[in-house]
Amino acid sequence: MPGRDTYSAPIFTAGPHTPTQNWAYTNCLKFGHRQTIASSFAHVPTPRNLIASLGTDEATAIYQPSTGRYWDFWRAAKNAKGHWSACWGGEITNYPHNPGIFRHPLGAAATGLPLGAYVIRISELQKGAIDHAINLITVRTRANCHSWPANRDDGNTAGASIPCEGQRFRLDPSFSPSHLYSPVARMVARAMQEYGAIVTDKGGAVVTQAQDPRPYEAGHNGVNPYPALLDPKNRYPGYAQYVVLNEIPLTLLQALPVNYGKPAPPGAVPGTWGNA
Repeated sequence: MPGRDTYSAPIFTAGPHTPTQNWAYTNCLKFGHRQTIASSFAHVPTPRNLIASLGTDEATAIYQPSTGRYWDFWRAAKNAKGHWSACWGGEITNYPHNPGIFRHPLGAAATGLPLGAYVIRISELQKGAIDHAINLITVRTRANCHSWPANRDDGNTAGASIPCEGQRFRLDPSFSPSHLYSPVARMVARAMQEYGAIVTDKGGAVVTQAQDPRPYEAGHNGVNPYPALLDPKNRYPGYAQYVVLNEIPLTLLQALPVNYGKPAPPGAVPGTWGNA
């Protein structure tokens, strides 16, 4: 989680007059979705200060409240002329009313779940509450399995005990976060109890992500907000900022059924539709 850890995505808000670009689709994966992907890269309001994450994902997200449109991109890059391209990504229209799912096969994450819906915001931590499900990234995800709200997967491991991408976990509701030292740890733990943590992707460690602090720093005299939020009493000087999250007992995570919360299909007979 956050600080200068390199896979956390920056999230940008575009104003109503932000200049638009037609992003180029590089198709670096050589998949056969060129028309679908490329059409969602058109007329993207692209802030002049846009950046991508520092890791190999090179992810970024843009939301334009005035139009209700949202984009995220994977392996985003800007050329010398200022034109942007990406290998994958997509657009969600009417984002405020979207349940947090891209139309297949769009979206930067391998699950089709938008970065902006599940990444923890700096503003939420400053406010003191996270009021949505957060993302959970694990090293192993079940091969050929995805759970609602995910609509695709890139699972890498066989086995019924391996979580599916999109599967929701919750922190045991009997656990009390109030004794946790870090205010952020308390907020994350409560969000995991109240809304859950959804497996949005796989990665090199078990993590949850908060937004990249660099855009915030640019508007606040270079001040990174995370150290004071995560470790307000500087109890862990010299340690990685996220060490305070080690207090959250992952052994108390409870896996909810595959497709938990999936809406019933139209015309389903009451009592015949449930979780797999």
